[in-house]
Amino acid sequence: MWIHEIKIPIATSKMIIENNKSEVTKSINEELNKVENYIEQALFYARSNTVEKDYYVKNITLKEIVNDSIKKNKNVLIHEKVSVNIHELEQKVYTDNKWIEFILNQIIQNSIKYRKKDSTL
Repeated sequence: MWIHEIKIPIATSKMIIENNKSEVTKSINEELNKVENYIEQALFYARSNTVEKDYYVKNITLKEIVNDSIKKNKNVLIHEKVSVNIHELEQKVYTDNKWIEFILNQIIQNSIKYRKKDSTL
């Protein structure tokens, strides 16, 4: 319950930032994005105990999944000057969109965190 409740002040803070853009609020927004990612991790770990109740498997293209993850991480990718090289993603797969995006977001975030500078993902 706490995980859902904490999202409200974060969303409110992001709206305030959106209406008061500056270098300081940009920096605050980046930190709020990190907090959101940690909250999302906690939520997914909490759900992992009852994963059989949380799956919704459907047919989706890899391109759609990857593009959604890139969009979600676009600010940190841009800030860290990371370019993403994607190709051959027209295949369709059966997966739970929410869980696969969580996994891809973790891969992207860890790739950025542990990459050698001036490299591509």
